[in-house]
Amino acid sequence: MKHLNLVILMINFAFFASGCTTSIPPLVNTLLSPSPTASGSTSTVTNTSTSNIRSAKVIFRAGFGTGGSFDQPSATGTTNTVGSGFVPKRIFYPDNTLLASAGPGGLGWPVWLKSFEMGISGSSNTSSPYLYCARFADQNESSDKNCRLTGSSSTAGASNCGVPVGQFRVSEVDCSLGDGASSSTRTQDGNGGPTDGVYIRAQFDRTATSLGSSENILVNIEYSVSALNPPSINPSLCFNSQTGALSAEQCTDFVWRAYLKNSPQDVTQPFLLFVPPTYSSIIGNANTSNSPASGVGILTKQFVLPLASNPNLTTFQLSRVTSRFPSLSDLKNYCTYSGSTPGNSPFCSGLIIYSMTFFRI
Repeated sequence: MKHLNLVILMINFAFFASGCTTSIPPLVNTLLSPSPTASGSTSTVTNTSTSNIRSAKVIFRAGFGTGGSFDQPSATGTTNTVGSGFVPKRIFYPDNTLLASAGPGGLGWPVWLKSFEMGISGSSNTSSPYLYCARFADQNESSDKNCRLTGSSSTAGASNCGVPVGQFRVSEVDCSLGDGASSSTRTQDGNGGPTDGVYIRAQFDRTATSLGSSENILVNIEYSVSALNPPSINPSLCFNSQTGALSAEQCTDFVWRAYLKNSPQDVTQPFLLFVPPTYSSIIGNANTSNSPASGVGILTKQFVLPLASNPNLTTFQLSRVTSRFPSLSDLKNYCTYSGSTPGNSPFCSGLIIYSMTFFRI
């Protein structure tokens, strides 16, 4: 066991030192969550003992044929109240092998992951009523060329800045501008609370038969993020002039934060700043021939939820908090080519989430 621990430690060190943006290494995957079948295959779990499952992965694609966790949501989105979010039907091992397919609480679902839901934009979502803000991409989005990724002039060529069919994404031009006709269609600022419009929320069962009192949760998120504007060259703009506190909302296009709470109903201070950083900007990279204008590939962020520090902590929430674009006209000019609506442009400015994996540690 001593030698095995040393091997795992060396693998982890090499992985993080390399700057690799893929997910957990295969050997560690296997050790943390042994799959009942070979990698790449699917199976249905038949035993009802789920307390010993060590990890669970949500894949943010809609449709069973795509290997995603979700079915297709309603065209009217979700109601922005606790328990009314969009729920995954399938959950996977870290190697993408199917773990369970009956939804939270169903056969084979990990008992420690009590619930999982997310906000989808639409008329039912009073905090994010414009359908094209946060949703799973449809066929049109994957083929539309609706962004000026190479410049803002009227002669600049159109580029495809959507995402593959079925992938979950958040398009900032649609969140920030709404339908362009009414300010009431814009997505409201979030605060990590129960009425946020665009969010991902997981609840953990803290009973002793589900999670040990000394156990924590490692979260691994695979995502892409693109901004319209590069980071501010004047760092002082990021600090509140009255309090001196750092405020990302003052110097970045849009902000996502993570929250760790006792209850889904709580409104608390954020636990983690998720976005920024952004690793691509349209305006900043538009004239740089050696770097992509946007769409930087899949990134990985890992962090630990310190559940063992407080037995009352049960809820993890990732929320889109706000957008503060210096120029909304620039946003529309670059991210909705020829003024077309909807923008459907997450790779121009926005967030794409591919997967979220929870590891018991």
